[in-house]
This record gives sequence, C-alpha cells and structure tokens, in this order.
Amino acid sequence: MNCLTGLLKSLDHNRGAYIGPLIAVLLIIFVTVGCVSNTPSLMDPGHMVSREGFDREVIFVEGEMAAERSQLEANMATYNLRLETLHRQIETGYTTLEEKDLRAAKFIEVSGALATTIATGGITASGVIASLLTLGSVGYGVGKGYDNRRKDVVITELKAGNGNAT
Repeated sequence: MNCLTGLLKSLDHNRGAYIGPLIAVLLIIFVTVGCVSNTPSLMDPGHMVSREGFDREVIFVEGEMAAERSQLEANMATYNLRLETLHRQIETGYTTLEEKDLRAAKFIEVSGALATTIATGGITASGVIASLLTLGSVGYGVGKGYDNRRKDVVITELKAGNGNAT
C-alpha cells in the first residue's frame, strides 16, 4: 500500500506533466478517428459532404458533362451539314445565274445579227436556217439547264432527308 500512496502523491504533485500528454493523445485520437473531413457539395453548395459522397458526386457530374458534350458535338455536326448544304445551294444559284446571263447575251447577239442582216437586206435561206439552228440550240441549252437545276434540287432534298422530292 505504501507503493500506491507514493504513486498517488507523485501523480498529485506532477499532475500537469501527466495530464498534458494525456489530453494531447486524446485530442489526436478524437481528431483522427472521430472527425470526418467534409467539403462543400458539387450539386448543393450549401451542404457539406464526406469524401465518399464527394466521389459519388464527381462521377455523376462528370457523366452529365460527358452527355452534354455528346449533345453539343451532335448539334455541331448538324450545323456543319446545314452549312455545307447552304454553300452548295449558293454555288448552284450563282452558276445558274451565270448560265442564264450567258444565254441572254448569246440571244441578244444572235438577235442583233439577225436584225442587222434584215436591215441590210442580206437575208438568205442559209442565214435564216443558221439563225434558227442557233436559236434552237440556245433554247435547247436553256431547257437542259432548267432540267439540270430541277434535278439538282431533287437530289439535294433527297440527300438532306426531306423526302419531299418531286
């Protein structure tokens, strides 16, 4: 018993030396074992989540972003296709306008030559036949050009998937 009394007196006399390290050990145990680290939630910033919850949120949010990216890429592909179709239509339109202007110029040239021939009194059967053949070829070219443009429109509509081709 004498030993126990000596130990208790030593503890009482040096209590700060024993209690300080004991409090430090208890504090370390409490912080490492009892406290779970938290961070603000990605989906609800006012709410705190643990590491496991944060990991689940990261996977979910990354999945949503990947789906959004796929949708954006699909929209971009559709836009590019529409733009390409528009450029083809513009090119076709200008080509058609140039062909019509060229045909009109040829018609005016032929008409002028015919008028000059008539005015000078030099109308011959071969000249009339040549003029009629020239006018016929111009008419044929105009008709052929119209058919080609109409076919281009049908093909473009079929490629675009409208199904309204006539």
